[in-house]
Amino acid sequence: MGTWNEDMLARQQDPSAANNAAALQAIKDNTAPLSGNATLLQAIKDNTALAAAKMVAAPTSATTTAQTLAAATAKQVLASNPGRLGAVFQNDTGQTVLLAFGATSAGASNYAVKIINGAYDELPFRFTCAVSAYSATASAAPHLLVTELS
Repeated sequence: MGTWNEDMLARQQDPSAANNAAALQAIKDNTAPLSGNATLLQAIKDNTALAAAKMVAAPTSATTTAQTLAAATAKQVLASNPGRLGAVFQNDTGQTVLLAFGATSAGASNYAVKIINGAYDELPFRFTCAVSAYSATASAAPHLLVTELS
């Protein structure tokens, strides 16, 4: 390992998030020589660009719908939505509900998530595909509550 400036030069040639994080930690710890260090400034710039690319806007609206499920029939409960930031599914059907994502319809042996009665599940942030639900028996009321965040 060389001097701090040599290490920073190596990081500039490999601007990975780990290397940028090390440079920023050195600033935070007040161990980084700031004056005249173009390499350090580049590392900061690179990290800012990485952070901006990973940022997700906070939801500004939520729409909740109550979905009634027919016995042994898949039902689309969320359409594909490129503006979706997230979703929450609250199972108040009295039955177990199965969810499938994308073009695949949910079914007794074809599902990604099983939500038992009284439980909930959260769709991963920025997961924008369609979602279908399935219950082996009908749910008159209460319902599967679906909240879409955008």
